[in-house]
Amino acid sequence: MIIRPPNIQSLQTFLVLSECSSFTAAAERLHLTQSAVSRQIQLLEEHYGVTLFKRSARKIELTAEGVGLLHSAELIFRELGNVEKRYSKKIRPFRLKIYASLAMRLFIPLLNQFAADNPGMSLAVETETDLIYGDLAQYDAFVSYKDAAAITQEDWLLFAESLIPVCHPQSVCAKPMPTRLEQLPDYTLLHGSMNGMDWERWSLSKNLWLDPSQAQIFFNLDELAIEAALQGAGIAMTDQRLVQGLLEDGSLCSPFPSALQTDNAYVLTFKKGGDAHPNAAVVKRWLQRHLCADH
Repeated sequence: MIIRPPNIQSLQTFLVLSECSSFTAAAERLHLTQSAVSRQIQLLEEHYGVTLFKRSARKIELTAEGVGLLHSAELIFRELGNVEKRYSKKIRPFRLKIYASLAMRLFIPLLNQFAADNPGMSLAVETETDLIYGDLAQYDAFVSYKDAAAITQEDWLLFAESLIPVCHPQSVCAKPMPTRLEQLPDYTLLHGSMNGMDWERWSLSKNLWLDPSQAQIFFNLDELAIEAALQGAGIAMTDQRLVQGLLEDGSLCSPFPSALQTDNAYVLTFKKGGDAHPNAAVVKRWLQRHLCADH
């Protein structure tokens, strides 16, 4: 017998809406707009030629036809899940969300060690340039930037923020690097974010007011500001942890080495849902041992 099945996304949307009893809640759960949810239900109703929900101003309820479809849809998705478990031999990678500059400066240098310690194990690493994340539902663990007072027992401290200016040791803006704060206005300031707050916070801690007319270059990534400093384009303000290796090997230096300890920190958080991953315990122990400062 040949059948014409409905769109699988419409059927899944129907299941979620049945559980939520609200287009708003279903849209949030599915990460769709309310109109997209409504359209999926409309497609399903057109496919079967029935009304699946009674709609009112306050709530929605399943019709008799909707109740019947719900039972069938639950069976279908249960069987699809069983097939997935039976035939899917590949374990999905453990999924980590991390800021791009931290990934490049702290995490990537650890990958050789990770591969040696965990042969055959996979990771999925997604980076973000904005300090404010969007939806984190699909990740098992993530790095976030927090006020130190907001850190909880579930957060693992990576490092407290410590801002420091860095530049090329020989040539900065085609001049020798500055040696006195009074010389700073003669150099280009490099920012690792578009708001320029790090330079402002550091300079105010030194009782120094930045000249608004001073040459400045804004990047949306610390890594870009650091690379520009390596090329002698100016003086970058960044977290000391990100450039520690470059300071130690002499690739960069700090013309004014007094760092500013802020009230912020970077932390690693494992989601409760991430514990269900088959490799969760191994990955957590490894990251704890190699990445976290307080473990």
